[in-house]
Amino acid sequence: MKCLRAFEREAFHKNFSPETLQEILKGWEVERLYELREFGDEQYLQSVDLWEPDYNGAEGFWFSEDLDWILYASHEGSMTTGGKLRSEEHTSELQSP
Repeated sequence: MKCLRAFEREAFHKNFSPETLQEILKGWEVERLYELREFGDEQYLQSVDLWEPDYNGAEGFWFSEDLDWILYASHEGSMTTGGKLRSEEHTSELQSP
């Protein structure tokens, strides 16, 4: 069973703006999510409305309390989806590298 799917960063963001991702999560009734960053300085529990996932010099992971999806931003220029986010109808339309 395939659990993760990686995309080139630019293609991912072209198809999934922060607003689009926020709407997907709201459709799953997610109100808050966790953000973990590579260097440990930035760890947040934040509102979905404030979420803007991207690589900012530190790799990032995002997920909700139910742990049924994950998004990962890599320093290699990729975005990786897992769980429900991997199977979201829109991500299935994107080509993986």
